[in-house]
Amino acid sequence: MANNLFSRYIWLIDLLYSEEALTLEEINGFWKESPLNKTGEDYPRKTFENHRKAIREIFGIHINYHRNTGYGRGEDNVSRGTWQIDLEDGAAALSRKEALMSILSLNNTIQAFSDLGDRILYEEEPASDPRWIKLVAAAMKRNVKIKVEYQPFGSEPVIRVLAPYCLRMFRRRWYLLALAELEDGPVLRTYALDRRVKDMKLIDKKFAVPKGFSAERYYKDAFGVVVDKVETVRIKAFGVQADYFRTAPLHASQREVETGEGWSIFEMTLHADCFDFIQELFSRMEQIEVLSPESLRSRMKAQLEEALKHYE
Repeated sequence: MANNLFSRYIWLIDLLYSEEALTLEEINGFWKESPLNKTGEDYPRKTFENHRKAIREIFGIHINYHRNTGYGRGEDNVSRGTWQIDLEDGAAALSRKEALMSILSLNNTIQAFSDLGDRILYEEEPASDPRWIKLVAAAMKRNVKIKVEYQPFGSEPVIRVLAPYCLRMFRRRWYLLALAELEDGPVLRTYALDRRVKDMKLIDKKFAVPKGFSAERYYKDAFGVVVDKVETVRIKAFGVQADYFRTAPLHASQREVETGEGWSIFEMTLHADCFDFIQELFSRMEQIEVLSPESLRSRMKAQLEEALKHYE
């Protein structure tokens, strides 16, 4: 029953995100056609109000009534007015809600059409251990530090005491940005919450995130989780790769600055000297040319030459 209710909440939010404004009659019509409605039952006003309240409490999403002018007063007018999701929210908060809804809506759709079986294929869950995410979130909530046994790839395990600042997901993996207590003093470091974490526990040591710290601002120029020197990168894309860049930008700062016959130049400002960004470029190496900065262009060329040695 709980799963069924939750699916209905997601269905209602997804419907109003898609349609923007609907009357109760229209919502009822969509509900009658929904795969979740196995019996063809109506969507009574009382049920709608209960779901609207639950959605506000669980997701912080407000579904508000907007009166249609010209109908007069009374209960009939209430049924004819439209219901909409309140988008008067902070941009960051709204972005987080929309990202959450995108995930939940997809899962809801897959469940609703489960009778299609393996005709719907999707990627598996993130490659991170949920135990560590829950522990980190609890530490962040209580503002206490954690002690972690962490083994970087190709290295021996180390014990670190960390003050967890924020969590970030990148490519199906969760990362923790934390202030690490090192021999030379505290340093901001990033840790992957996967099999590299061997053990973790909360410790009774309070900390405070610096006033004014914003995870969104911290990662604004990052590609993934590496924060370093900001550079302006210019990439020439050939053929259909330009279309891929247009429909799925590499970075939020990306813009198309020049276009010719069979090619386009894209410019973006980000922390370019990082493994993930270079790997992303290599995945498209036969369809792009890095024009600048020269340091990145030289690094790409050197690595391409090194890679060619494996085929000699």
